[in-house]
Amino acid sequence: MVERIDHPIHSTVDEKRILLCGRVIKKGPGFLVPNNQMTFNDIDSLIAGTDSVKPMFVPMDVEEGDFIYYHKDGGEDIFLDGRHYVVVQYTSVRLFVRKEG
Repeated sequence: MVERIDHPIHSTVDEKRILLCGRVIKKGPGFLVPNNQMTFNDIDSLIAGTDSVKPMFVPMDVEEGDFIYYHKDGGEDIFLDGRHYVVVQYTSVRLFVRKEG
């Protein structure tokens, strides 16, 4: 989940693609990697919360606190307590900046 910051920029490659920016406040577990033992029933049980096979995830590169630029159409807007948040698909992230230390 990203807290959106109003500072859009236009992509220099494609003027129709607008990049938005924000700060990562929460991230998910990563990409689900099915293993050889997983079946469609196992995926259904993961969704239901009764997983019979331990899922494996590839962690994401972004961390909480990172500043990211992402494609305008790459997320879902959420308004909570008067603040604007966006759930951004990882594939829509074009750049992230991390403060060292």
